[in-house]
Amino acid sequence: MLAVGSVWGTGVLAAAVLGAIAPISGILQDELGLSLVQAGWTTSIVTCVAAALGLPAGVLIRRLGFRTALLTGLLILGVAGGCAALADGFGVLLVSRLVAGAGYLLVFVAGPVALMRITEGPARGAALALWGTCVPIGLGVSAALGGAITVAWGWRAWLALLAVTPLILLLGVLRNVRSATTSTDEGHRTTIKLRRRPVLLATAFAAIAAIGVAVTTLLPRYLTEQHGLSVVDAGVVTAVLSFSNVLGSVTAALLLRRSRSPQRGLWWIVVVPVVVTITFASFAPTWVAVGAGLVALVSNGFLVSLMFALVPYTVDDGADADLANGVLAQLGSLGTLLAPPLFGAAVTRFDWGSTGVLSAVLAGLAVLASMFCFRRKESEG
Repeated sequence: MLAVGSVWGTGVLAAAVLGAIAPISGILQDELGLSLVQAGWTTSIVTCVAAALGLPAGVLIRRLGFRTALLTGLLILGVAGGCAALADGFGVLLVSRLVAGAGYLLVFVAGPVALMRITEGPARGAALALWGTCVPIGLGVSAALGGAITVAWGWRAWLALLAVTPLILLLGVLRNVRSATTSTDEGHRTTIKLRRRPVLLATAFAAIAAIGVAVTTLLPRYLTEQHGLSVVDAGVVTAVLSFSNVLGSVTAALLLRRSRSPQRGLWWIVVVPVVVTITFASFAPTWVAVGAGLVALVSNGFLVSLMFALVPYTVDDGADADLANGVLAQLGSLGTLLAPPLFGAAVTRFDWGSTGVLSAVLAGLAVLASMFCFRRKESEG
């Protein structure tokens, strides 16, 4: 239990680092003289690293071993956080965030592999579903604490806290997490072959992650423009709905404990475009839009956690879990990176109703990928 908690804590921290800049971007613009574009780059570059290097990270973790990769990722996050806290301009801040992206990626690829190796039976599925809560909780922690700490003690104090915390968690991993195999044993698996089933699952994951990010990023603007909420109220509503992802993750964990065929839960994908359409429908009153948004994000949390937990079903005896999680991280990050500009362009070119159309297209892609992934297992040659 302590081992699972230690690994989960690294994921929450990495997600908090991912969202560390967004709540303080305005202050950074004022104090460091950043432009809006520069502030955007310091926010998104962590995701860019994951979108570009997810699969290579899986290969690296295969050679290092999951425990060494977790420890290295935490150490990188600590060093990068310290550099960010001392930054005096855009260049240093951007490089520190780029380095933090490497730490984030190591943690997010090695974390699920660690959970697969240190658990077994029903506990494995539940632990992997729990991993799906890391991003919403970590981003929520950053949103809640980043601004508050910055107002009280300054933005450097907030980033310094994110530099110290990885070192504390590193001690927890050292104490509680033991390698299931030695890094030497893992390094002997030199054959690198990316199989069809993990790629299909990662494709479905990317599509669902893209829809979730699009809803979260567009909802504040939509509630302000179409329903007359203040910027503060729209932000609070969106934050509460974002945390509802956790309810979906808990539901996924329960399903994985009780069902012999948890992949059937992927059919819930078909609900997502329906509730997204209602969320952004011009005819929907505010309470209906918010309620539909709640269902959309709970569903997103359920599906994201379920897909993390289904990775072992796509590989042979967990031997390729590192590569599978690498491609999941890479395609998932690509989806979250492309979703805001894609959906934003559609809304600008057409109207808010286009969000439902795009969600339907992505959900259709996710359904097809899932069907091919989990149909009767065939030889992959």
